[in-house]
Amino acid sequence: MNYRELIDALTFLKENRKLGSEADALVDPFKATVCPVRFQFESMSRTFANPHDPAFEGGQTVVGEIIGENLEFSLLLPPIESEWAESLEKGEQFDGTAKFLGFDGLYQRGIFGYQGKLEVEEKDEATTDEPEGETDEPLVEEDSVEGEVKPVEEPEEPMVLFSGDKP
Repeated sequence: MNYRELIDALTFLKENRKLGSEADALVDPFKATVCPVRFQFESMSRTFANPHDPAFEGGQTVVGEIIGENLEFSLLLPPIESEWAESLEKGEQFDGTAKFLGFDGLYQRGIFGYQGKLEVEEKDEATTDEPEGETDEPLVEEDSVEGEVKPVEEPEEPMVLFSGDKP
């Protein structure tokens, strides 16, 4: 199963409320699907009585929206990620690799488990499609800059230092 099919199933469930057993039958094929997801943080609470995976017990449950999908989510984080989760501000966006764990019929949202690195994007930070460190501007050769200080080359013979000398 792929991410797009999972999102379509969650959208269907949001628009067509189903009984718990019907919703479970619809999302069961997607359980354990791991995919990259873009999240927007709204709130957080402590994770208690988690039936999905004991690794998340005592951690945090982050709630928000899956960016671009108009779907709410719950993201379970292990205790080791609590400090990071507490630093999030409402509206912050972050990317993460998450495993689909199930569907919360009460709140009508997918439940995901943290699987990989999460990166925070500032709300007002402009993003580009250009990979970091790469530009279309021509590179300036080091020798063409006037007054540039060139690094000192290491001597070929080892240097002998005496007490009080600095390298």
